Amino acid sequence: MNLDKIKKIHFIGIGGIGVSAMAKLMLELNKKVTGSDLIDSEIIQQLKARGAKCFIGKHQAENVKKDFDLVIYSNAIPKNNLEIKQIVKLEIPCLSYPEFLGEFMKNKFPIIVSGTHGKSTTTAMLATILIEAGLDPTVIVGTKLNLSSTFQQGFKPYQKNLFKTPPFSQQAEESSGMVQDLFKGNERLGKSKYIVVEGDEYKEAFLNYTPKGLIINNIEADHLDYYKNLKNIISAFRKLIKKVPTHGVLVARADCENVKNVIKSAKCKVITFGIRKGDFLATHIIKHGELTRFAIKGPEAFDLALRVPGVHNALNALASTIMALALGIRQETIQKALLKYRGIWRRFEIKGEQKGITVIDDYAHHPTEIKATLITARQYFLDKKIWCVFQPHNRNRTIKLFKDFVHAFSDCDKLVLTEIYDVAGREHGEKISSLDLVKAIKKLKKDVTFIKDLKDITPYLIKKAKTGDVIITMGAGDITKVSDELIQKLK
Repeated sequence: MNLDKIKKIHFIGIGGIGVSAMAKLMLELNKKVTGSDLIDSEIIQQLKARGAKCFIGKHQAENVKKDFDLVIYSNAIPKNNLEIKQIVKLEIPCLSYPEFLGEFMKNKFPIIVSGTHGKSTTTAMLATILIEAGLDPTVIVGTKLNLSSTFQQGFKPYQKNLFKTPPFSQQAEESSGMVQDLFKGNERLGKSKYIVVEGDEYKEAFLNYTPKGLIINNIEADHLDYYKNLKNIISAFRKLIKKVPTHGVLVARADCENVKNVIKSAKCKVITFGIRKGDFLATHIIKHGELTRFAIKGPEAFDLALRVPGVHNALNALASTIMALALGIRQETIQKALLKYRGIWRRFEIKGEQKGITVIDDYAHHPTEIKATLITARQYFLDKKIWCVFQPHNRNRTIKLFKDFVHAFSDCDKLVLTEIYDVAGREHGEKISSLDLVKAIKKLKKDVTFIKDLKDITPYLIKKAKTGDVIITMGAGDITKVSDELIQKLK
């Protein structure tokens, strides 16, 4: 694929977090961008402000024009989509988002962050470190990051790096100097060869990439509407590991049994990490004021301080630290970068405090993520009453992981469930409701309330919550609207 010859690109599902990132990159590369999506959003408005033409509503054949050089479509778009059919009819070159991203990365130095949980945070942390180090990476992350800071001047001497390649491209060296970097959103176009990408496992999307550096945080059952079982998920990760060349580096979680099993097939250098097992360990994790502090024990030993809470974030930071060390980045650079990192959109995002009530929004939608978020909240807020307002995401996931969901909420005091968020293109008539979860959770004598419509949740919380309470809205759907509305109404 010769990107220089491509002038007009159309994106189907342009409002998606990954597809929109690529659309923004193409706009920065002076491509003419159009796109379509079912609903308007903040992301759509950002794209329009940058010059993209967006069609909102039903996908329609007339959105596709003969003069398009390329069409890129979201992995969630079905083959019977009207725009896809029109593309085939007009014989326009067409690639899925992960296929195009794989092509885009071919002449770069790809570092892929994968795993069932923690991908976005680890990607954002690693990107922050590389920016601090002056490596000027391109970044694609499945969330929104707001990083604004002054980074180091020039380049300090680096340690020996495991990739046996120079840590900087000539282009990056020539552009050295005091760097004012703004990273606002889900993408960043850098001038160096380095590209850091969140590797989505859904529909084996990450198998379109050939990573020189790969992080695997964990492997659990998820996306079972596609994979059917854990065995198939593990198989996909094995295939991904085989794509890392012998001169590459794999950073993998040692105290996750599924990860430990798949890394046996690696032909590259493997570095493991964890709490109890691994070449590198995160030890003495403590909350110190607003900081989370911990010690790294391993071939290199030093302390890290984070402005984001939780053991899971300490592990995310450790994974990004190990990859940074493998690139030859100095300890002090890593320490400075991670202290600047202040979290990402919808990952334990404290939206504010009104009338003594703290409102937090979080993306957790898998039972393991729910547990980790609520444990963190319990540690962070000690004796305060914690409310969890949860919106299940995808009926298939709710059915397949039903028992795990039932036991995921033990660390909250009050639980509110709203109806399951239907995901376009991923629902197949499964018969389940959040009411089924409510009935099962009540058998555990848990204080749980079912509120079907989002619009009725804020009035209920305003009536019931007290000064000192903590309310966490949680889920991968549109539950985030409740946190914003709640802050406004409490004012």
